[in-house]
Amino acid sequence: MQAAIRTTLRNIAFALSFALLFDQFAHAATPSHRLDAALRHHAALLAAQTGPANASPTPEALARQRLLSAHTLYLARSTQDANFPASPDDAYNLVLANLKNWGRYHVVDSISQADLVLQLRDAVKTSVVDDPNDAGSTVYYLASFQLTIADPSTLSPLWTVNSGIPTSIKHRTQTQLLAASAQNLVSQLKLLTGDQLTAQDLAAQKQVTHFYHARTGLIIGLTAAGVALTLGLFFLFKHNAEQNQAAFCQAHNISPCPGS
Repeated sequence: MQAAIRTTLRNIAFALSFALLFDQFAHAATPSHRLDAALRHHAALLAAQTGPANASPTPEALARQRLLSAHTLYLARSTQDANFPASPDDAYNLVLANLKNWGRYHVVDSISQADLVLQLRDAVKTSVVDDPNDAGSTVYYLASFQLTIADPSTLSPLWTVNSGIPTSIKHRTQTQLLAASAQNLVSQLKLLTGDQLTAQDLAAQKQVTHFYHARTGLIIGLTAAGVALTLGLFFLFKHNAEQNQAAFCQAHNISPCPGS
């Protein structure tokens, strides 16, 4: 029974590390964990740009300036990653549709026509979690849309934004999460330009964040239930063993009873 408890404790550590992994990624991947704070940050950034002329702008401020002055964008197609939950064409079309729905820029067909280039990548972060029973390791793939703002003449990167994509075993749910994540990616560009997010933008943020946190809560809840069950069985086993030992001693007139 003690071996079972040790195994359960290792499983707890494994599950909690897995839950923490997803929770941390949720915080890092959502486009604006606190939207009002993000808007205040960008407002302060704009005010700072009116400061001393010799002050060098940060990369984020420079990207913001270029976005504000741009009229045309060229969206470069995504790279291919076997562990990304969408094809390069699907990823491209989702982001392209959101850029067009935004309506701030005209998306052109060539770099030569563009004021800015947006390089889309299907980023996949790999995390390895050791198995609690020493049976090896498990690899988890955490996907996100990655969009790099670049100068069209040099293709030098100015700034990069990311939008995490939760993974669901249900195809319909995965399709919805992909669409919401692509919308969240464009929402980050809106925040850079100071444009107000729409109700649909906010709903997409909420959908992705809720999915991450719900999954984390489920993992922790199942872990807690497993702990409670294992401890309950342990104490029941111990109580029955003590009762059987006492009955055996009484039947054979053994005093004092070992273990009492």
